[in-house]
Parts: sequence; structure tokens; C-alpha cells
Amino acid sequence: MRYVLVAVAWLTLCLQVQANDWQTDPRLQKPVTLQLPNAPFAEILEELSKHTGVPFTIHPSLQEEKATFFVTNQPAQQILAKWFSLFGLKCEPKEDGYQLLPDPALRQQEQEAVEWERRMIRLEAEKTLRRWSQLIRDDYPVHARRASDIEEEMDKLQQEKPPGWQDRRAALAEQFAQVQEVALRHQYLAGWLYRLFAPTVWSRLRNGETVWFSTAQEPGMLPLPQDALRWQAYPDRPIPRSMRFGIRLDEIGQELVFYTITQPADPNAEPQLELYTHPVSPNSEQKPSLQLRWER
Repeated sequence: MRYVLVAVAWLTLCLQVQANDWQTDPRLQKPVTLQLPNAPFAEILEELSKHTGVPFTIHPSLQEEKATFFVTNQPAQQILAKWFSLFGLKCEPKEDGYQLLPDPALRQQEQEAVEWERRMIRLEAEKTLRRWSQLIRDDYPVHARRASDIEEEMDKLQQEKPPGWQDRRAALAEQFAQVQEVALRHQYLAGWLYRLFAPTVWSRLRNGETVWFSTAQEPGMLPLPQDALRWQAYPDRPIPRSMRFGIRLDEIGQELVFYTITQPADPNAEPQLELYTHPVSPNSEQKPSLQLRWER
């Protein structure tokens, strides 16, 4: 009878462990150290099983997924909790262990956060182009000279340090910050074009397209006014024969990308490519980003 009772008690204990949620499973309280760069989910689960003795299986849809873990002496439960929240996963009991599954609810939240961030990036990009268009008051060389003059005056104040120079320099720094935005050739040109063309043109940026302009009236490209050739040559470069200018919104990199392709006056010369970027990160105070919400 004693052996029967022991067997029943052991079976009951096994069933309790099996039925436990992973968050309360005492086996997963064991500290674990992992050094796994870009490891498949199956490999991560295998390492957790080695450290805790808990068997894990993985849903077929997650076989190709990977993650990076560098943790030292952390409870397995904490590692799993962070992992699940970052990747939209859940664990369900299976025999005496657990199976890793995608969590539709968490993945929906993740998708909503990603979509919100994409919308904010698009709005920030359009806000940036609009701001540049509003800052343009004169021909490009006028803005460029004004920025250069302000910068020279700031340097002179820094060197000579006359009475009240710090206040004067601070005021000049505010002016320079605004003037400099459109003293950069590609930003002046982008703002000038934003003011020139209808909103329907710029909606193509939101679709991931590169909006191209050309002074040579090329098919599939919008007209780029001839003034752009003069601006490109300022202050002392030869005026190119033709020019293409492209604008693209890189949502992954969170930046506006600008392409300038000029054909020199010499017809035998190779075209010249210039590439510029400008960050358009959304305002993190409006709504926590995906990463910030996970970290909290």
C-alpha cells in the first residue's frame, strides 16, 4: 500500500508540474546564462532545456525565426517573458514541458505599433519638407551666403570675446540653425520643389517610391527647373549640362534620402552622383515607440 501511495503522489506531482503555467513553473526559476548571437529559436529552446531540464518544442511556423541573447545568470522565466513580449510569442503546456507558439494578440499589438510608427515617419517627412519650403525666402546663393556670414561672425565672436559676446553668439546660433537648413543645396531644392508641386506628387513618397525630377524632361520624371543647374554649380563649380534629383523616404532607416545626378558640361565626362540623407524620426513624446514600450 505504501508503494501505491508513493506512486500516486509522484504521478500527482508530475501532473501538477505539467499543468503549471510557465510563469509559475519552479523549474524555470533557475538562473541561466546564454551567449547566442542570431540563433534560431529551436537552438535557444535547446539551450534553455539544457539549463532547466524543461523540454520545449516549437511550432513549425517559427522554425525560421532567429533572435540574439546575451544574458548572464538570469532566471529562465525572465528570459522567456522578455522574448515573448518582443517577438509576440506564447507558451502552452505540452506533456511535461511547453510548446512555443506565435501569440496572435501580441503580434497584432506589434503590427499596430509598427503601423503607427510608419505613419509618424511619413508625417514627419512631410512636415520636414513643408518646413524647408516655408524657410525659403530668397534665391539659393543668398541663403548660402547668409549662412556663411553668420558662421564667420560666430567664429569671430568666439575668438575675440568682446563684452556680451556669449549672448550675441547664442542669438546668432539660433539664426544659423534656421538659415542652415536651406543653405544645404539638397534641402533647399527639396523645399523649393515641395512648394512647387501638388500634394499628389508627394503622396508617392508614402508608397515607398523615389520621386524623380529632371532638367532634361525625361520620361517618368517631373520637370526640374533650369535654376537647379545654377544652384548646383554655386559657388564656383562649372554649370552642369543636365541634372536629375530624386527624393525617397526610407521608413526602415527613418530618413529622407536625396540623389543628385549631374551630367557635366563635357559630353564625354561621366555622370556624377551625390547622395544625402536627413533623419525624420517621429516624436517619441507623442506615443512610445515599439522598442520603448517593450522596455517598459
